[in-house]
Amino acid sequence: MSQPVLLHTKFLIPRFPPAHVARPHLVNMLSEYLKHRLVILTAPAGYGKTTLAAEAIRRLNEPTLWYQLDIDDNDPTTYITYLVEGLCRTLPSIGQKVQNLLLSSGPHPPQRALVILLNELVEQPSQAWVLVLDDYHVVHNPAVHSLTTFLFENQPPGMKMIIATRSQPPLTLARWRARAQLAEIRADHLRFTAQEVADWTAGSGYDLPEVLIKELVERTEGWGAGLQLALALLSESQSDPQGLFKNLNGSNPFIFNYLMEEIFDRQPAAIQNFLLQSSVLRQLNVEICQQVLLCDGASEILTALEHDNLFLVRLDHDWYRYHTLFREFLLNRLTNQWPEQLIGLYRAAAHYYQIRMQYEAATQYFLLANELSEAALTLQNFARQFFEQGRFEVLNRYLDQLGKIVLTQHPELLLLVGRIQYQLGHLNDSILILEQVRTVAADHECAVMALIELASIARSQGNYQRAQLLASEAVEHGMHSPPEIRALALMELAKCQGFLEGMDVGRALAEEAVATLRKADTLISRHPEAQLLRSLAQICWWHGDVNQAVVHCQEALHCLPDDQSPLAAHILVTLAIPMLYRHEYSVALEYAERALRTVQRLQLKELLSMTYSVLGNILTRIGQLQQAEDSLRQAIDLASTLGGASYDQVMAAGYLAYNLVAQGRVDEARQIAETALYPHRGQAMVYEIYVCRSVLADTYLDTGNRVEAEAIFDALVTIGEARQYRIPLAMAYFGLAYIFLTTNRKTVGSQYAQRSLELLTASETWELYVDQGERSRLVFDALQERNHPLMQRVYQVLNEKTVGAVSVLPPIPARIRVQTLGTLRVFQGEQEIDPRAWVSAKARDLMAYFVTFRHETIPLDRIVDALWAADLQQGKAAFHTAMYRLRHALRGVKENTKFVIVESGDYWLDLTCFDIDIDRFDEYMRQASQTHP
Repeated sequence: MSQPVLLHTKFLIPRFPPAHVARPHLVNMLSEYLKHRLVILTAPAGYGKTTLAAEAIRRLNEPTLWYQLDIDDNDPTTYITYLVEGLCRTLPSIGQKVQNLLLSSGPHPPQRALVILLNELVEQPSQAWVLVLDDYHVVHNPAVHSLTTFLFENQPPGMKMIIATRSQPPLTLARWRARAQLAEIRADHLRFTAQEVADWTAGSGYDLPEVLIKELVERTEGWGAGLQLALALLSESQSDPQGLFKNLNGSNPFIFNYLMEEIFDRQPAAIQNFLLQSSVLRQLNVEICQQVLLCDGASEILTALEHDNLFLVRLDHDWYRYHTLFREFLLNRLTNQWPEQLIGLYRAAAHYYQIRMQYEAATQYFLLANELSEAALTLQNFARQFFEQGRFEVLNRYLDQLGKIVLTQHPELLLLVGRIQYQLGHLNDSILILEQVRTVAADHECAVMALIELASIARSQGNYQRAQLLASEAVEHGMHSPPEIRALALMELAKCQGFLEGMDVGRALAEEAVATLRKADTLISRHPEAQLLRSLAQICWWHGDVNQAVVHCQEALHCLPDDQSPLAAHILVTLAIPMLYRHEYSVALEYAERALRTVQRLQLKELLSMTYSVLGNILTRIGQLQQAEDSLRQAIDLASTLGGASYDQVMAAGYLAYNLVAQGRVDEARQIAETALYPHRGQAMVYEIYVCRSVLADTYLDTGNRVEAEAIFDALVTIGEARQYRIPLAMAYFGLAYIFLTTNRKTVGSQYAQRSLELLTASETWELYVDQGERSRLVFDALQERNHPLMQRVYQVLNEKTVGAVSVLPPIPARIRVQTLGTLRVFQGEQEIDPRAWVSAKARDLMAYFVTFRHETIPLDRIVDALWAADLQQGKAAFHTAMYRLRHALRGVKENTKFVIVESGDYWLDLTCFDIDIDRFDEYMRQASQTHP
């Protein structure tokens, strides 16, 4: 892969204008604030944020990476690429590893590149340097904000950051303030004082009386850009300064355009033409002006514009950019005066970038030029890569601008629209678009892909017969398609056949699909191979082959360079469940949480329900029952809202029913399972319904209804044997074994017990016996092979297991430690507990208030009151109530006193560090919950 062409002007520190006004007190403030590691300059446009940062940087005289952001930096890959390139220029010994990664073929995860970059920095000798992110307000993509947060929270020694922005960025500022890592300079700091304005005007050659200086400051409210515009207008005007300032009003939204037009209209025609034409370029130099604008005198004109201070910022010896608002004014004027010329300039810029193979920039300009067909053709050069990386936001923006007519003429792009809608959970829109692809593409390969996607949607909605028909049609029509498409069609059919005719049949088809792709002469991308391997892993799991499910998932991950792409999230979710049943609990939880972060970041609504479902199942089995219940209920609600995800909805209901049984809420568990199964009555007994009915039968056993339970298990055995649902079939055998053994039908009961043991031994999912608790002891007693390794493992866990507990993990330590000096944190031993596990978001915001105190103690019951007020009430009332109760608690604080747990039974929160007996704490919270129902 060739190195991308980057705009090196984005790294240039702006120079000061000729009439620059030194502001030493602000420079000193910024330099001092940098001891906090991060300074955020927040103010509206024109307040001098960039100038102040540049002045402070020059005084610091430390290596500096200046990064001028624009709208394109909302793409995480673009953002990280510029960060890496800029740092390589700033610290030449840094960045080689990550540059090699970015230059290699295939998509690359931005966060992975960032981790490699940070590791390189840590490995190098500590060196002081500064990162400046200028114009950060243009960033609106949560993924980029996430990268910035990760960069700051993992920054190496010596690194300091300055962020200049018009609005407060959605970063974790409250936490950074609490840690004393953040300082802020706002508009009030940046307003020009009367003395500064006097110095400015005097330096510009105007001896204005004090009364006019005061009026100028009041009318502009110290706004630097307004002052600059006023002085520029004054230089062009022969009118009385007093009359000029009479109409000057800093709060008037039209004043900027008025001043701009006054300045613009006074320029010679040649300069006006150049200003208007060059406004199509975000950054310009002589060479670009010659190529795009066909302007031979560009060098002289740029020099003149800079000399006249016409809002042209010099970036280095030959690169310039216009002030953002000035450029917007020029573009608006060009659009109104010469729209045809504007289109021609956009077209010229598009061809300029197209020749240089900068396809995304070329697409942007073709769209501006309304050259939609050209834009569509150019977009195809990178659209698939963007889709595989999950860069749906930017891709959707381009596709939407093409319009329906052009998309219909390019079925590959129309198919992409349908696939994106599916990923985002808009199933009805996706179906309509994919059906349109079938119509317009006819015998085109896109029609086969549309059939595959439609089959997948039908399967997600629980309509397996229709899914099977669509998949069969895709296989038939794809006979002469490339191997990748034939393989994907076979794999979709494999899933349908597996559910309806048996997992042995489905697995054979799935293995054929993988073999079909691997027999291909060339493989352009390994993404399809990873996609097929992930599906094969799913089928292996349904077939009861846990180890092969893990192997295929790991192989699929190895195919992908990006572990934060949509497909990677799918693979991680698929991998988490077999890892759980292989008893690697922490690994399973890590995979599920990694998948959830990616799904949330990319807004993959289609996958969100499954992710919450899998996470909930894992949390249940490690004993975090309440958090698991919340996750599972969220999965059910999401699946219901989407109108699809039938598999996920029923599986989540089965997991939730098991969770409720573990909590002793058996009747509620039975109701959950019955409700989930009701819409599927009379339909084919596919895998998810099979599992949920098995859980329902267990709830009948828990309530003593053995007749209903036996009827369900008996039907499940017949279907499970036919479909080869081996793991849930083993539990159906187990259920019948228990029922038969407890109703004096021991011979048949022993036979069922032996069949169950054989299936679970092959899959090594012995934890399912642990879930059955004392029932397992009774069933095992009926077996002759008492020393079976699987049975011995189950006996060992059952003997160690706390009565009524779900977790097979070691018991949690009896004491927890709470640290409140700086940031509130809770530990079990040395392991920190995620705040989301024990406190809500509202309560976390409230706790930020607590950490402002030092050497004080607060009665815990008062804090509980405050937290309950924050959690259970809404809006301002919640905050005011919580603050009132907190202040009331502080009035009784005993100064300089530190408690752990006093024997009188009172609980005190020491704002340095303390230990709590968790049993006492649980009892106290139980009592508190009764006080605050």
